[in-house]
Amino acid sequence: MSNLATGNLGEDIAVNSLEKKGYQIIERNYRTDLGEIDIICKKAGIIIFIEVKTIKKGGQYGEPFEKINYYKAKKLMQNAMLYLIQKDYPEDRPWQIDVIGVELDYRIRKAKLMHLEDVI
Repeated sequence: MSNLATGNLGEDIAVNSLEKKGYQIIERNYRTDLGEIDIICKKAGIIIFIEVKTIKKGGQYGEPFEKINYYKAKKLMQNAMLYLIQKDYPEDRPWQIDVIGVELDYRIRKAKLMHLEDVI
């Protein structure tokens, strides 16, 4: 499975999990000149920007979260602020950035998901 297909599958799993937990999905794969936000959703009046990192079990070392460095975090913040401005949200609207790590195990057709909230 290609990296793109793996990433898309991880995002689909993340969206499914979020919807089951009562999150309202607003947008997926929001692109700007700075990059992309994988998932934008809302829960309890908070706009939540979610970065999804997916790895294949046994194929890569480390945790999915280790793929987010200072520069990626900075771009996520800039993209989130740009989104809020472009969509005319009030300045006092609460928002946060979450990260979801998905580890796919193709041998047993399972996925392990970890959701870290308000991390950046």
